[in-house]
Amino acid sequence: MLETSKVGRYRQVFERLQRDYKGHVIAQSFLRQDQVLANNQSNYLFRFLAEQGIPSLPQQYLSRTDKFVVVCAGLYIFADDDAKPGTAVLQTFPNGTVFAGGTVKDLEVIYQGLLKYQTDNVVMMDSLATQKFRHVPETQQSGTIPNSSYGLDYGLVELPNRLVIDGASKNEFNLEIPTFTGIDLDNGTEGVTNKVALFLDGFLVEGAAKGSYRR
Repeated sequence: MLETSKVGRYRQVFERLQRDYKGHVIAQSFLRQDQVLANNQSNYLFRFLAEQGIPSLPQQYLSRTDKFVVVCAGLYIFADDDAKPGTAVLQTFPNGTVFAGGTVKDLEVIYQGLLKYQTDNVVMMDSLATQKFRHVPETQQSGTIPNSSYGLDYGLVELPNRLVIDGASKNEFNLEIPTFTGIDLDNGTEGVTNKVALFLDGFLVEGAAKGSYRR
């Protein structure tokens, strides 16, 4: 359940959008894009464009005709079962019962990097520390506890400034992580792939792409 302060923040943003986008349908929504972690890769680009191909849930992309206003963001890692997509639990830290061996320590690089956001040629967010997204729940998963106490809201970080993603513009989130010789981000289990997910929570404004937005 969202904290009281976050509920107020969402309400404030929604009321502002109602004033700025009269005549448009405004709905609470989310965007999510997953990427496979690779040992030789230090940058991951998230564009959320529907033209990349229609994603299957749990991923969600943005239509060229719409806008999305980000209130909170989350950066998660998970072990995806290739045969059962959509069943993996998003993790806010390298959970030792989910990720095996040396991979557990190496996955900490995800939470020692930075996240940037650029729309067209304008940098709207520079060097947001990914450590802000790292959250270890008090009750952790173990052999006797099949699931952690983790819920989606634990990993969501409220952004100080609203980010407006216009579907008709070039939008790019760049995740940059440290890397080193011998890094191991592979799951090591056949049929299971370690991935990183960027999750954006906020409001979808239908048919408002390339419109004006008063900050």
